[in-house]
Amino acid sequence: MKKEQQAEQWVNEALDSLDGIGRATANPFLFTRIEERLRQRNSPWEKLAGFVARPAFALAVVLLFLAANFYVANQEKQERLAREKQANEQLFAAEYSTSSNLSNELSANK
Repeated sequence: MKKEQQAEQWVNEALDSLDGIGRATANPFLFTRIEERLRQRNSPWEKLAGFVARPAFALAVVLLFLAANFYVANQEKQERLAREKQANEQLFAAEYSTSSNLSNELSANK
């Protein structure tokens, strides 16, 4: 019996605590900002500008630019070395061809 009275008292206390409760209200400034954000429509150009303005994107573009420059500079160096090698081989072949012709002529004169 005592437990029933305690339970009933506890229930009454809980219900009485709800007497002064009112509806929760949000900050009007926050509500206005949320409404404006929902109404705002971003154009594709604005979204693109927002993406391009990010530091990660800027860093990626700079690294890509540096990599492209390194690749082009390296290719030009390789092409120059290949041209020099070919010129040296042709010069050597011309020199060897001349000296072998001379030695053939000397051998023929004997």
